[in-house]
Amino acid sequence: MAAQPPVTQYTHYKTGPLTEGLLSLDIVSGINLVAKDSGGTSDPYVIYSLVRASETDVAEKRSLLKKAGSAITETTYGRTQVIKKTLNPEWGHEATMDVPTGEWHLLMQVYDYDRVGGDDFMGEARMELFQDGKSSEQVIALKARDGRKDRVSGDLVVRVFFVSKELASEEAETNTQAVDPVLELWEKADRNKDGSLSLSEIRKILEHLNVEMSSKELAEVFSQVDEDNSGELDFKEFGIFLELLCEQPLVTALYTKLGGGDELSEASFASFLREEQKEATLSDAEIQELMQTAMANSHQKKFNLQAFAHFLGSPANAAFNPAHATVFQDTSLPLNAYWMNSSHNTYLVGDQLKGRSEVEQYKRVMDLGCRCVELDCWDGKGGEPIVFHGHTLTSKIYFEDVCKAIAEHAFSYSPFPVVLSLENHTGRSQQKRMAEHLKTHLSHLMPPNFQDLKTVPSLEELKNKVLIKCSASVHPDLAVLIHLASTKYEPEKEKPSWKITSFAEGSFKKMGKKSPADAVSYTNRHMARLYPAGNRVNSSNYDPSIGWACGVQLVALNFQTNAMPIYLNQIRFRTNGNCGYVLKPENLRSGAYDPSSLAEKKTLRLTVMSGFKLPKLEATDTLDPYVVVRVHGGPVDDGQVFKTKRLDNNGLNPVWDETFDLTIANPEISIVTACIMDQDKYSKDDFVAYWGSAASSLREGVRSCRLHGADQKVMEGSHLLLKCTWL
Repeated sequence: MAAQPPVTQYTHYKTGPLTEGLLSLDIVSGINLVAKDSGGTSDPYVIYSLVRASETDVAEKRSLLKKAGSAITETTYGRTQVIKKTLNPEWGHEATMDVPTGEWHLLMQVYDYDRVGGDDFMGEARMELFQDGKSSEQVIALKARDGRKDRVSGDLVVRVFFVSKELASEEAETNTQAVDPVLELWEKADRNKDGSLSLSEIRKILEHLNVEMSSKELAEVFSQVDEDNSGELDFKEFGIFLELLCEQPLVTALYTKLGGGDELSEASFASFLREEQKEATLSDAEIQELMQTAMANSHQKKFNLQAFAHFLGSPANAAFNPAHATVFQDTSLPLNAYWMNSSHNTYLVGDQLKGRSEVEQYKRVMDLGCRCVELDCWDGKGGEPIVFHGHTLTSKIYFEDVCKAIAEHAFSYSPFPVVLSLENHTGRSQQKRMAEHLKTHLSHLMPPNFQDLKTVPSLEELKNKVLIKCSASVHPDLAVLIHLASTKYEPEKEKPSWKITSFAEGSFKKMGKKSPADAVSYTNRHMARLYPAGNRVNSSNYDPSIGWACGVQLVALNFQTNAMPIYLNQIRFRTNGNCGYVLKPENLRSGAYDPSSLAEKKTLRLTVMSGFKLPKLEATDTLDPYVVVRVHGGPVDDGQVFKTKRLDNNGLNPVWDETFDLTIANPEISIVTACIMDQDKYSKDDFVAYWGSAASSLREGVRSCRLHGADQKVMEGSHLLLKCTWL
């Protein structure tokens, strides 16, 4: 009898309002969708969201959903890949969503992707969600939007399963084993549920795994594992097939080098960790725990090759030092001794000319670790000051509403101080009104101003405090609330450290390149803020590295635009527990450092070994990946770019095994990144994912690097394997 996979059963079912829990969603496919393109086909994708059951007007949420990265109050959302030129797409898109307590519906909307114009609506489906319901496949007819005469047709095939947080915890206690990834793939591959996999079903799962094989290659591997020559694979044979497919030759070679055979001894593993991985302080008990965890998560009874490979790719073996994922730096120094995670035009969603302004953006960026937010303040109607990008078509929000949001949300993520950077364009009367709102909503969080101090208080002293940055030439009621007062750049004058100078990116870049030592001297004695040039109307960003290298405390960026500058910002402030503050290196605080100097340089030897389960960009494409390694930092670091060879048709387990020597001018300033790119013969190469770390936060040895997508989110299951060695 053919080996069969274990059967998963769901026995809980009750209706009613949902309690907090998890929603498992699988958008399987579409059937007979409407044709939107001239050729009689469409390029369909699905956007999905949780919406309140009582809501009937979701037009605003629909528009938000179409803007990647937009924050939506009390919803969870996502989207599938685009499947080109079909009316019967197979997405196979799986997601897990956090569901707050309440009555919720799942809204799914189908669009036709259009590269030139706006995407065309193809229909929507709404499902009522039930408490602890059974997992089942449902076919739901697509409908037009309320009050619209949309041309729609066809159905969506979806699977939905909700589990309350309470029930999930109960089941986790009774089932400590991790979900078997082989079983998950089996259930996805066995679409007709006949308990075996044909050659065509195997080819389909290869597309999902981001692997392309010729018919001859696939037939050879298939026949190799088809032990009974039935022309189909049972569950056991499928497991063997995956082992052959996912083989990592560099990991196997390392395992063999360490003396691994049927299993790897504890002594050999301990020697590897303490000597090659430079973890000399690990105790025997800690090493045993690492082995047990790897065995459990890889479903192995021994610490064999599979368990060892699982350990290498796990977070426990991350290149980023886990000790730096907490607040480990000294917080007793003055505020100007730290880099501060800072936002520019915080209120904006989209571009600088006609983008939407939202109060929710302040909550979103603070949840990302931002500690300095900007408010562009203008005179509003009825005597109420407003926030928007002046002299443009951007929408407007009330200054008071922003104050309320900050009062409610400022310290929900980090206890360290929040700075309100007020760009004031209001008249005297509305400046007085601004002061009233600040005192009404934030007075309990604001310390006395610093005007009688020569040095700003310490980061520790300013915990749970809101500080106001503004020009001092304002209404007296507002002036008395200012903690950080704007001042001109006058390097020859000595001023209190609570005086702050703002620089546009262009002027500071010239100073940083012409005389970086002078820039460091200034930022050691004064606070400074750097902001994007006014001509960045698309909300793009400058490279923040030069600002950090010269000691600028507030390097402000447009948080709504996901690209390398924002990725660098995420990487910079991941250090020190992502609390929003990172202590500047001692040489930047002393004021005697020259960022163009090589006096403190080190060499980092970095081997790009291999990748595992790299994400696909489109359902029909297989990656041709290569890796770009770059050093970001001061003038010496910039320009160091290294590129691996391209590997065709392999996003599952590409092996590069290429070594580069990186010159690191100052490990506490420099950042190392590795970007996965997909080569395209006919257009610009596509960005796939990135990883990065401050050089000083890197651990030596063979290390796992968890990948982030363009939206900054961790791509679960995908990683690079690098070897890091300081020479």
